[in-house]
Amino acid sequence: MIESGFTAFARSHWVIGGVVTSLLAHLSGLQSFEYKKNDFAFLQSCIGIMIAVILLGWTIARGEWVGLLLTIGVLYFEIRSIRRMLKEHERQSIR
Repeated sequence: MIESGFTAFARSHWVIGGVVTSLLAHLSGLQSFEYKKNDFAFLQSCIGIMIAVILLGWTIARGEWVGLLLTIGVLYFEIRSIRRMLKEHERQSIR
């Protein structure tokens, strides 16, 4: 069976696919937050974090140290922006 170029790329660079998936889930949560759908926004962002945590464990198990550092960076970005969303949500509910 002949392997396509995309399949070969995905097999050797699976960390990139996981990071992109995590970021897309998280960024869709940020967009939902902008449209005042707070509950759905937090759910989507938490799904992005869960994907990143699973990817973090998988990179540790496979010994992908560059992927580990990349995933830690993505996880830091996602947690930091969720904290910002929570502060903004508190500020909106006080008004």
